[in-house]
Amino acid sequence: MGCSTATQTIEQAIALYSQQIEQDALDPHAWFWRAAARAARGEADAALEDLARALELAPSYADEAAREPDFDPLRGLD
Repeated sequence: MGCSTATQTIEQAIALYSQQIEQDALDPHAWFWRAAARAARGEADAALEDLARALELAPSYADEAAREPDFDPLRGLD
């Protein structure tokens, strides 16, 4: 049984955002959306680390993070 299309899409997103971060580690957009993809994949610790970096680089992303449904699995974690 193969991976679902959604899983493949998440994997591709993580790979693309990781490449962007390698090219420009100061790109908050790449950190933010890699965090969202990791949260959607269930990688809470990695997602929180990426989100923290995105917010460090661009605090204005906090409002978007509050509304982004991909971060729902992270809400309420200590």
